Amino acid sequence: MTDRQRLLAWVMALPAIVAAAALITLEAWRSRAPESPLFSTPFAYSLAEAVERDDVSRAYEFIRAGQDPNTPIEVRHAVLTGGRPLALLPLLWAVANDSGQSVRMLLGYGARFDPATQRAAMCLAATLMRERMLELLRHFGAGDPAPPCPAVDERDGRVAAFAAGSP
Repeated sequence: MTDRQRLLAWVMALPAIVAAAALITLEAWRSRAPESPLFSTPFAYSLAEAVERDDVSRAYEFIRAGQDPNTPIEVRHAVLTGGRPLALLPLLWAVANDSGQSVRMLLGYGARFDPATQRAAMCLAATLMRERMLELLRHFGAGDPAPPCPAVDERDGRVAAFAAGSP
C-alpha cells in the first residue's frame, strides 16, 4: 500500500472507530446509571408530577387506575404556585405547564370542559403567555375569555387565582 492509500484508509476508518468508542462509553455509563433522566423519564408519583412533565403515559395510568380528571389535585411549584401547595384541576395544571399532550389526554378521557373551565383555562394560558396552549384550547372549542381575567399576584404564585375554591 502506498502512503496515500494508508491515509485514505485511516480517514475512512477513523469516524467508525470514534463512533464505536463513544457508543461503548455511553453504554458503560448507562449500565451504571440506569435511572438517569437521559435514558428514561423519572417515575411520577402523582398525576400532578406526570402532567408537569407532560408524561402522558404515566398520567394516563393514574386516570386508568381511577383518579378522576375532574377532581382538583395538589400541586406545588416554585414559580407557578409560589412554593405553596394549591388544589388545581389537572387540566389547568397542564395548561400552566404548557403540557399540550396532557391537555389532549385529559380532554379525551373525561376532563370537564364546561364554560367555567374553558374560561379559567383560557385566562390562565393568556396570563402565562402560552400562545400554543391558547391555540390548542381554541381547537377544542374554547372561546376567548371575556375580560377581566383574575389578577395574578406574583407573591402568591402565578396560578393561585385559578386554584379550586378561588373566587
